Amino acid sequence: MQYRGDAWNLGLKLQGFQNLNPKAAEQYERLPTFNAAWKDDSGPIKLRSKFEYTYFDKENTKLVGTRSGTIGERAVLDLKASLPLKSEWGFLTPRVGLIHRKYNLDDGPASFRSSPEITTPTFSVDTGLIFDRFFKLGDNNLQQTLEPRLFYLYVENDEQDDLPAFDASNPSQSYSSLFRINRFSGYDRIGDANQVGLGITSRLMSESTGAQLVKFSVGQIFYLADREVIFSPKRGENPTAETSPIFATASIALSNQFKLSTTYEWEPDTSNSNRGTIGMKYAAGQRKIFNLNYVYTSPELQRTSLTQGSEESDISFIWPIYKNWSAIGRWNFRWDDHRTIESFVGLEYNDCCWKTRLVARRFLKSPTTTINLIDDPGNPGNLIPTFDKTTPADTGIFFEFQLKGLSLIHI
Repeated sequence: MQYRGDAWNLGLKLQGFQNLNPKAAEQYERLPTFNAAWKDDSGPIKLRSKFEYTYFDKENTKLVGTRSGTIGERAVLDLKASLPLKSEWGFLTPRVGLIHRKYNLDDGPASFRSSPEITTPTFSVDTGLIFDRFFKLGDNNLQQTLEPRLFYLYVENDEQDDLPAFDASNPSQSYSSLFRINRFSGYDRIGDANQVGLGITSRLMSESTGAQLVKFSVGQIFYLADREVIFSPKRGENPTAETSPIFATASIALSNQFKLSTTYEWEPDTSNSNRGTIGMKYAAGQRKIFNLNYVYTSPELQRTSLTQGSEESDISFIWPIYKNWSAIGRWNFRWDDHRTIESFVGLEYNDCCWKTRLVARRFLKSPTTTINLIDDPGNPGNLIPTFDKTTPADTGIFFEFQLKGLSLIHI
């Protein structure tokens, strides 16, 4: 249930999961989550507050006494106050914040705190300038901008090694992460910081319509102190590095329907390309969509898995056939070993109130090991086992039915 107003947003949620893979780890259920957010923009100082209470539970009979077996309550109070100063040539936004967390935990390791309580102050200054020029290219009147941006962030270092990992994660960095308050997701880990993020963006726009034709951004973080709060570190991540990788992103609108986008991450210390993507999207309305994407991740940063390789291409589409009927399909291909991760093709019927799909799908299954007996060349007449690990593919027919227009409206 949710309530949304001008100043208050309230929410109450019960969430549980059914694992389709019996070997997968149990996920935390939220029984319940209650959140309340309040804001005040009436004065020059903008105020934001958020309160969240969650009881995290899961089947932990075999996990009691370990970090992954911890269950319990978490209450969070997140307060922010900012003074945004804006003009057409730039902006300056100082912000102070306070994140207070209180836990009441059960079934965790004996050496961990059962009722930790932590208050973490934050401070940031976000500032930037906007330069622009107008020029003519052929018959087109264009506007180009140059937008340098500086983001200083300080977050206090608090001891968090014995906190649970209810909803914490360590997402991959990107250009937008240069200007984030917390480098982790969730509230179980608040990353300490004393750093400066520098970025620059340039846009090319139509002067008459304001439509953005080209956008390019590049930036990097300069660390003024080592990072002490470490959680689920990724391969190649160095908490003592003085700088982050260089992140770049670009997008080009070749027409109203046809767009190209790309991202790139480069590590200057090792002169390595960490990650890169390039994508093409054609969209002529809601039901005429064609996507083509290529993703590269350095093997030094990512271990390949059943559904994830170092180099992948992904093609997907939806296209009208007759009235409300459309053809849909996808082909996800891994170039590391030249295998299809997933592919499907089918039909979709989409009406105002309901939608249904019927697809034929082919996908990789979990690896299996086959034991073969062969003659022992060193001992004639004796057999020795050999192990052959394969990743077979499976096929299936899938049907989906979805109600779209079921709602309750009060006037």
